[in-house]
Amino acid sequence: VVEQWSSLPREVVDGVRLDDQKDEIPVESYVAQRYIENPYLIGGRKFDLRVYVLVMSYLPLKAWLYRDGFARFSNTRFTLNTIDDQYVHLTNVAVQKTAPDYDPEKGCKWMIQQFRLYLTAKHGAEAVEGLFAEMDNIFIKSLQSVQKVIISDKHCFELYGYDILIDQDLKPWLLEVNASPSLTASSPEDYELKTHLLEDTLNIVDLEGSQLGYNNDRKKQLKRLFKSIQTQQKV
Repeated sequence: VVEQWSSLPREVVDGVRLDDQKDEIPVESYVAQRYIENPYLIGGRKFDLRVYVLVMSYLPLKAWLYRDGFARFSNTRFTLNTIDDQYVHLTNVAVQKTAPDYDPEKGCKWMIQQFRLYLTAKHGAEAVEGLFAEMDNIFIKSLQSVQKVIISDKHCFELYGYDILIDQDLKPWLLEVNASPSLTASSPEDYELKTHLLEDTLNIVDLEGSQLGYNNDRKKQLKRLFKSIQTQQKV
């Protein structure tokens, strides 16, 4: 890990190699990251947003955005003086709940609707609508960027957990996209959200329509599907 451009080899910075280096081992790949130094703070604490996106198909692209999610707060007030303090800079619940002064009853989450009301009261509805429109654009562009490399199977779906950071200018930044995000609940509100999320996901996927829903006779439906596949193979 390096923190300054000057620490990198010249061929990495410039993207070129000298003639006597061309036959050597290819240049190692690097991942460049930018730390957002001006995150939006609430109560002096840093947070990010967890938003869920259900992708039913990549070709054509068909995705559903879940209307709710949550803001995950750090347990310690934000400062750049202690850049190595994970309780200041990392908002993951798995990290924050290990803090010595963490209160499990209070938790460290807001529902997104609660967060949206807070922003609207401070910045107005128009600014908040613009922020969430930019977030929607992040979801779309990120899925389009991998559309050609992910195998598209009409029998499969994926629920993604997007992590979004917002800066002081109300600009959203994509932190990461989690495949198969954790659905473990850390509070009653969290449990309710994720229960509804799973219910809505299954309604959209429509397992009943696929003849494998829990209300159907599974063995009977599997035999019917097997016969259908055999018939198609013979044709």
